[in-house]
Amino acid sequence: MSSLYELTDKYRQIQAVLEDGNEEYPIEMLTVGEDLDQKIENYGFIIRNFESEDAMLDAEIKRLQERQKNARRAVERLKDSLFNSLKATNRKKVTTSHFTFSIASAGGKKPLIIDGDVPEAYCKIKLEPDKEAIRSAIEEDGEVLDFAHIGERSEYLKMR
Repeated sequence: MSSLYELTDKYRQIQAVLEDGNEEYPIEMLTVGEDLDQKIENYGFIIRNFESEDAMLDAEIKRLQERQKNARRAVERLKDSLFNSLKATNRKKVTTSHFTFSIASAGGKKPLIIDGDVPEAYCKIKLEPDKEAIRSAIEEDGEVLDFAHIGERSEYLKMR
């Protein structure tokens, strides 16, 4: 069976012959549409197979992510219990045959805690384009803007 590209090319040749008004064309040209339809249907089956594999992999990823989340929560619970136990017994460091546990201060700058209204001099102002105003100016007011234009919608293959 011919590839989709070959069948598409043959189909275009037939279309060109028919558009030129030439009524004499080889009989094999009549079956290209059937071959193309069969090839398209086969592509549909392959697409469905990949979609079902994608769904299966997505479910497996979610299952593994949930398992990972549970493991991380267990580690945090255990660490919190050890931390609270060391703090309650006023111990900074415990050394065992396999591990050394210690309470350490976090690095970096000390946290900044804001208790009230911050004066304007200590605030950042962020400007961003008002897309709705720009769209309205172009579509409704008919303005021509040198910094923006309305693009074309994208197209996609729909399969049912």
